[in-house]
Amino acid sequence: MKFLHKKIIVASVLILLPLLSFAQATPSPVPAPGKGTPTPSPVPAAPSGGGTNLTYELKNPIAFNSLQDFIVALLNVFIIIATPIVVIFIILAGFKYVTARGNASKVEEATRALTYAIIGGVLIIGAVAIAEIIKDLVTSFS
Repeated sequence: MKFLHKKIIVASVLILLPLLSFAQATPSPVPAPGKGTPTPSPVPAAPSGGGTNLTYELKNPIAFNSLQDFIVALLNVFIIIATPIVVIFIILAGFKYVTARGNASKVEEATRALTYAIIGGVLIIGAVAIAEIIKDLVTSFS
């Protein structure tokens, strides 16, 4: 039975993993024409005299300005990935109930599978709720 669970987890990962490759960056908003559209300034060539007058700008590649926002966004992605897995396990527990046909040990196994699937779903939702509470507490102290 554990082998079946491993197969389901591996299949879920293999199905959901390619979804990460379809992530797209959001394009920067384009200002209306005539509103002073910014043009990139070319980097000046270094003079041959030895001194350089180059300026560089580092941009934040992450769209989040604080660690709390990043953690909440990461947990939201985790929910998106974990929710179908919980649903699959609930459906699997339902199949176990149907195939038990009154056999006490199989009904107990199906009940345990359903209980663990529901506990997993509650833990997933609870993780996000706890992260939001901690984020609110941290921002209230600063």
